[in-house]
Amino acid sequence: MFTHNGFDGVPASASNFAGEMQAIDLKEEGQRLQREGRYEEALPLMKRSAALRENSHTLCLTLSELTLLYLDMLKLDEADATSHKMLREAHRYDEANQRRIAQANLEDSAEERKLGLLYGMSVQIGGLTSRPELNGKEGIVKGKLRDRDRYVISVKSMVLSLNRNKFVIQPDRIVQLSVPEKQDGMWLFCGTGLDGSKLDPVQLSLERLKAEHLRKEFATQLCCQPAVIKLVFPNGVSINDGALEQLCMQLQTEQASAGEQADVTLSSNAATGNAQRDASNEHFGCEAGTQWLPRHCHIRCW
Repeated sequence: MFTHNGFDGVPASASNFAGEMQAIDLKEEGQRLQREGRYEEALPLMKRSAALRENSHTLCLTLSELTLLYLDMLKLDEADATSHKMLREAHRYDEANQRRIAQANLEDSAEERKLGLLYGMSVQIGGLTSRPELNGKEGIVKGKLRDRDRYVISVKSMVLSLNRNKFVIQPDRIVQLSVPEKQDGMWLFCGTGLDGSKLDPVQLSLERLKAEHLRKEFATQLCCQPAVIKLVFPNGVSINDGALEQLCMQLQTEQASAGEQADVTLSSNAATGNAQRDASNEHFGCEAGTQWLPRHCHIRCW
């Protein structure tokens, strides 16, 4: 239980010291895993270390270390967000230096983006001579080993370290969307993956009705970066980041218009069918040679 003196009667200074020591231990273990390329295992430790230092003047030190892990993992959106948090919190300790480090990390992220590889991208392996059985297999980008300029690629349960010329990027992960529905002030989006698998519906409020939020929600389900998701609406429009309300309304209008047109076509077909039946009833099936006789002639056929 937290008290004004710290935790469970422990003085605040002792409690803070214990938390700081735990944060350092977590960080050191996370960095050890990071050096071994075991990024997925390192990440929760580094995030926990940052959480423990949330109210400490040393927070920016941990944020900088967390940013470097995100850069190694090619989670560039997260790296940028953490760097921006460093800029906001730099006043706590050694402000000028912390701002310089954060800015340098943002520049590194921008350079990395130019290479076009992000965490979660799907790739196809090729050109391996030592493991030719892996050629043609699909893998997932999990990060980059900076000291060796190689990439961490997972292939099912295996994790490989490959040169850039040993794999090619697969097409974007496309999510085919249906026309969104508006319910109780919320917009509901349903979609299917490129392989036809149905994804869980995504619900966005009007305040969050933006393409980047929609992309992020579907990326979470597909376990990849939002940047590798391509969203396509039923009318063939591939959406870019920005507000969605106008596009959603347009899609609903198009759907309503298509529904009305279908009703008109159906009614027209029904009317045509009735007219054809009425016309056919004007004749009966009595054959005299090859001539069909009108019903109103009242002629009996033999």
